[in-house]
Amino acid sequence: MSGRANVDLYLDATDSRCYTYDDLPPILEVRTATVVLSLTPPDVRVVTDADVAASRELLTAVQRYAFAVGRRYAEQNDIPVAHVNGPNDPAVAEAVA
Repeated sequence: MSGRANVDLYLDATDSRCYTYDDLPPILEVRTATVVLSLTPPDVRVVTDADVAASRELLTAVQRYAFAVGRRYAEQNDIPVAHVNGPNDPAVAEAVA
């Protein structure tokens, strides 16, 4: 068994937290109404280059997701994207340039 599972989460009523410790890797926890997802490096003794790379990839994906949700919200409510996503959204930066 590979230990992998596909789970579809709908982000309603979420509670997301990052727990940090002095002597252990951090734990990212995302709670929905039906699922709790916890992410942490696989080895609690050592954080590797691959763990750092994976966390950066996750950050990039979450940023893209947040900006896309914000753009959709702005379109649906006929308000400027910059009012929702701020200046860090690449679409806002392109529009200003």
